[in-house]
This record gives sequence, structure tokens and C-alpha cells, in this order.
Amino acid sequence: MSSEDREAQENELLVLESIYNGDEFRKAESVRGGETRIYLDLPQNFKIFVSEQKKIICKLSI
Repeated sequence: MSSEDREAQENELLVLESIYNGDEFRKAESVRGGETRIYLDLPQNFKIFVSEQKKIICKLSI
């Protein structure tokens, strides 16, 4: 990764930190990157599945 790309990524992480509070986005200390947490109010019968291919499948059972 070029130094320009690293700087752009660092700037993007700083922007995310400024937009979201610490419960929603946390910048990683040891590596470049971060963690995003999403809080949703969903119906009781809503299910989320994560497959081995790291795909997220959402399903509403009626």
C-alpha cells in the first residue's frame, strides 16, 4: 500500500470516528482499520445468518 493510500485510509478512519460515537465505531489501536457496531430494532421473528463465506443473510420468518 502506498503512503498516499495509507494516509487516505487514516483520514477515512478519523472521519468515521468523528461521525460515530465510541459505541458505534471504534478505531483499532494495533492495526489499520476499525470495528463498526450496528444497533437495530427488529421484529421478534427476524433472523440473521452468517455463512462460512462471510456473507450475511437476513430473513424474516412469518
